[in-house]
Amino acid sequence: MGIDLITYFNDARFPRLIRLNNPFGITISDQSWIGKIPISERKDRSFEEFQKYHHGILAGLSIIQKYYFEDKANTIEKLINKFARKGTELAPYYEAVSKGSGFKPRQAITWKRESIYLIINEIARYENKGRNPMITPDLFAFVWLQI
Repeated sequence: MGIDLITYFNDARFPRLIRLNNPFGITISDQSWIGKIPISERKDRSFEEFQKYHHGILAGLSIIQKYYFEDKANTIEKLINKFARKGTELAPYYEAVSKGSGFKPRQAITWKRESIYLIINEIARYENKGRNPMITPDLFAFVWLQI
């Protein structure tokens, strides 16, 4: 199966966010994401749903890119402060993403595919309660070329 055809939509073997093809837990908004399932066809009332898995990764990467460049969120701590939903306890989030990616929470990160891959993979892992978010290097490279 091609990378652009991967979907986990409604696959009961996976956590909720992955089943929505939304590994970052992007909440419902008016944003017109590529591959976003229209509100009239959605079952989940809290999170966006995407047609293919790479669409959800692209949406998450687009958000991270915006925070990085427009808001100068160039550390794990700054990115998570912007990205985390209200009410999220931030210290364990910083720690998990830092440990998994190998970057310190306040270490400046260069916008390079390899660095950003490590960070977003850990953000998606945290959002999915420690489960593997299935963002392979090849899948991420495919998405990276779309931003």
